Amino acid sequence: MRHRGKIVVGVSGVMVAVAALSGCTRVDRYRMNPSPGIDTRAQSSDEIDNSLTIINDTNFRYFWNDMGRLWLMDSRSMLDPGPTF
Repeated sequence: MRHRGKIVVGVSGVMVAVAALSGCTRVDRYRMNPSPGIDTRAQSSDEIDNSLTIINDTNFRYFWNDMGRLWLMDSRSMLDPGPTF
C-alpha cells in the first residue's frame, strides 16, 4: 500500500509539472496573434489576393494596348483610301 501512495504522488506531481510548463491559454494565443484573419492593417489574405489579381489583369491589358500603339497596330493606316465599291 505504501508504494501505491508514492505512485499517486509521483504521477500527480508529473501532471502538475506538465500543466505548469505548457501554460498555453487562450490569452497567450491571442497575445501571439491578436488579428488572426488579417494580414495587413485592413485586409485579409483573400482580399490581398483579389486586389493583386485585379491589378495584374489591368496592367497586362494596358501593356497589350501599349504594344498595339507601339507597333502602330491600334488603328488603320491613314494612307488607306478606305473601302472602294
